Parts: sequence; C-alpha cells; structure tokens
Amino acid sequence: MSTAVARPRTLIVGTDFSARDQHVADVACELACVFDASILLVHALDTARDDEPVSSGPTGRMHAVLAARVAERTAAARSALDAECARLSSARNGQHLLVSGVLAEGHPWEAIVHRAAETADNWVVTGGRSARALFGRTSDHVLRHATTPVLVVSDAAFHPGNVLVATDASELSGRAIHSADVVARAMHARVGVLHVRSSADVHAATQIAAHVREVAPHIAASSTLGVVVVRTSIADAIAEHAARVHASLVVVGSHGRRGLARLLLGSTAEALAHVSPIPVLVVR
Repeated sequence: MSTAVARPRTLIVGTDFSARDQHVADVACELACVFDASILLVHALDTARDDEPVSSGPTGRMHAVLAARVAERTAAARSALDAECARLSSARNGQHLLVSGVLAEGHPWEAIVHRAAETADNWVVTGGRSARALFGRTSDHVLRHATTPVLVVSDAAFHPGNVLVATDASELSGRAIHSADVVARAMHARVGVLHVRSSADVHAATQIAAHVREVAPHIAASSTLGVVVVRTSIADAIAEHAARVHASLVVVGSHGRRGLARLLLGSTAEALAHVSPIPVLVVR
C-alpha cells in the first residue's frame, strides 16, 4: 500500500537574494506556518570565477588577491543571507518562524538537493512559472534530481485552500493521494481528485473511483472526482481543471526518471510545474 510523504519539518529554499527568490521564500514561510516547519535558506557561492588571473606578478601576490576576493564575496553573501533570515523570521500570522541559512559552494541545484536529501521529512520549495529556459534552470535540475518532495511555486501569491491531486490509478498516484490528504488536513481543506483520460478510455471514471476507494476510503467519501478528456497535453489539462475548480495547490507523482529521453521530453510533473499558475507539489 502506498504511503504519504512525511509532513515537512524543514522547507529548503535556494536563494540568490533576487526579488523572485524572495517571493519563493515568502511562500515557503506561509507553508511553514501551516505545517509548523522551519526554513533553511541555501545560497550557493560559485568561487570558480575567482580563479581568473588578476595580474602579472609573483605567484604569492596573485594567490593573496584571489583569497581576498573569495573572502570579500563570502562575507557579502553571509551578510545578505543573515539579513534575509532576519526578514523571514519576523512574526507571520502570529507565529515566529525558525529560519536559518547556509552558504554552499558549487551549483545551486546541487546544494539544494544535497541538503534536502539529509532527512526524509525535508521538502524543497523552488520557483517555477517564469523564464522558461529549456535547460539550466535551478528548478528544472531540482525536479530531475531531488528524492524528496518538491513544491514549485509561481509568481502569484499563495492562499491556502482546496487541494487537487492528479491520479492515473498507479501505485505512485496512490502515494500522491495520501500526500494530498496530508497537505489538505494541515490547511483544513478538501481534496479533489482528477484523472485525465484519452477519448477512448470510457471506463476511466469507474476505475479511478475504485482506486481512490481502495487507497483512501475517507477521501473517496468526501472528495470530488473529476475526469476530463485530454485535448492538448495532460499537463495543460490538469492546470486548466485546477483553475476551474479554484484549487490552491496541485499534487502529482513523479518517478523522477533521468536519461536522455526524459531530458528531451520531460515528464507530466515537470511539464505541469512549467505551465501551472498555482503551486505544484511533486512527490516521488
């Protein structure tokens, strides 16, 4: 039997101190209040660029200048990180949040994934729907490599409300249903279930209803089941239905497969993270 993801104890948020990353951190704080979780901000320093030659001269002097550059950048990053932690830890909805920060070296997505993997009850919160570069975005890499749940948020404000879970009657989608229940209970909200079918799959509604009754009888008794026919893409169909029913968050399962085919074609979860105007929780 599929089980839910653990209720998050820590939300991992990557930041470069931009306005967009501050928005992502603000959404993470809203969720931290819901789950009574802490926030860990991760800022990655790419010190490789400090290896550029600085001038001609004795090797010792060059190393001293490079070391000074690294120290200066590190001090500036630490100061900015401390300031962002202080901003986020101020009282929200009557709660004081526990916010900490860590400096890491290397690529941001690697630092985020590494920190998230330390315990099973870490979640990652990352930005989604804006600049849609095909490769190289931090959120894309996090989605492809993270083993913990990843919540992808759009540029819009987040308001806790009803949760929509997309299912295909697989074992993984059973896990997504249980996970949606965890989130909905924390937000005192209801769960809606959605299946996107082909025009030929006339028995989908019956099969999905039976699947939900099997994996989560209490959800089956209280949730709304939606079955829609795909006309463009599954991801677009899910996003359109979520907007139609005014869901505040969509939960979807992902096998997290890698390899050339997946990099080129992507998965439904990854595609949904790109197109959805509301947050998407991707569970493994």
